[in-house]
Amino acid sequence: MNIAYFDCFAGAGGDMIVAAMLDAGVDRNDLIRQLNSLPIGPVQFHVESVMRKGISATGFEPRISPASPASDWDEHGHSHPHDHDHPHSHHTHEHPAHSHTPSSHSHRSLSDIRALIHSSAISPAAKDNAVAIFNNLGRVEAAIHNKSIDEIHFHEVGAVDSIVDIVAACVCLDALKIEKVVCSPLAVGTGTIRCAHGILPVPAPATAELLRQAKAPMLSGPGDFELLTPTAAAILTHFASAYGPMPAMTVSKIGYGAGSRDASDFPNVLRVVIGQMTTTSADGDSVILLECNIDDAPAEQVGHAMEGLLKSGALDVFTSPIQMKHNRPAILLSVLCEPSKAAELEGMIFRQGLTLGIRKQTLQRSILPREFKTIDTAYGPIRLKIGNYQGHKVFLKPEYADCVAAAEKHQVSWAQVWQETLRKSQG
Repeated sequence: MNIAYFDCFAGAGGDMIVAAMLDAGVDRNDLIRQLNSLPIGPVQFHVESVMRKGISATGFEPRISPASPASDWDEHGHSHPHDHDHPHSHHTHEHPAHSHTPSSHSHRSLSDIRALIHSSAISPAAKDNAVAIFNNLGRVEAAIHNKSIDEIHFHEVGAVDSIVDIVAACVCLDALKIEKVVCSPLAVGTGTIRCAHGILPVPAPATAELLRQAKAPMLSGPGDFELLTPTAAAILTHFASAYGPMPAMTVSKIGYGAGSRDASDFPNVLRVVIGQMTTTSADGDSVILLECNIDDAPAEQVGHAMEGLLKSGALDVFTSPIQMKHNRPAILLSVLCEPSKAAELEGMIFRQGLTLGIRKQTLQRSILPREFKTIDTAYGPIRLKIGNYQGHKVFLKPEYADCVAAAEKHQVSWAQVWQETLRKSQG
């Protein structure tokens, strides 16, 4: 399975996503040929090698003709002067003076954008992905402005360079034959941005909402300016199926895409790592591991906490015996959970008074494809969990809760129900 891992330690812009994949080997002439099939007017595509804090990277920039009215609209979907502080926006470079009032711009409805994309010569898969990204970006913008998706001014999200970035990213992922995308936690920067609505905090509202909906982990910094743009957030959250550390993979290519600003204390680049997963028979996702050492709580208190954590959505809770300083026997409490549940469960541990500190790690896990089958037995229907690996059934287990309930109802042992279910499943 071909996999792309986007290492967003310095955030991402739409141009950086495209540039990173160009740096990883996408044919720039083929990409430009496909982009030229978009009916968006006179646009020149500039690709160059640049340095960012000693790292060689590729820069990608669509240079829009001064006659193009869309060039005053940034990828946030807001009109504003060009002296704003968006290090990953295409509009940090100079443009001739234009009017910045909405009446001076052509409107693009969602249907206009769909038609524009579908009329191009890009692949059907790239077209479908590009349209889906714009649909999601449009829904988010509409919700933020308290409008229906039909009422939103789609000239805002239909800026030429946002269209270019989204379409180009879809074309590049298609060209690399990427089957799975994983993202690191996304650095969003800090500080504020200036737009038509005034001064707004980083991340921009659309960026924050896209990450919230995707349950994507975000980090502040490392720069005191915006690092993750809405266009990039829309692209990455559409394609990413997991977030966290780099999964086990054999690396074939690495690419660096440059942001327009050369930051003073970190390389303003997006890294993409292309390779093949070491196993092709398991799905993957990310989980959070919460751990703490406990040496001064009674067993009942720990047991009560474990029950509460499981009821509140922990994937698993377990303890291990450990030896602490001064040879004190203690236990290690471990809690596995989805990233979206980590803060809640962490709070539960603290409120129980079990510890003064909790260690937290993001872990990548492999998950076998699974299915459930209901088996009719002499004790009633029992669910059977089946795990598959490389096309073979390697895991077969009756559901414990079903077996217990049936055993109590029929006044037999749990083992009898378990064995009967396995016997019937072979029939």
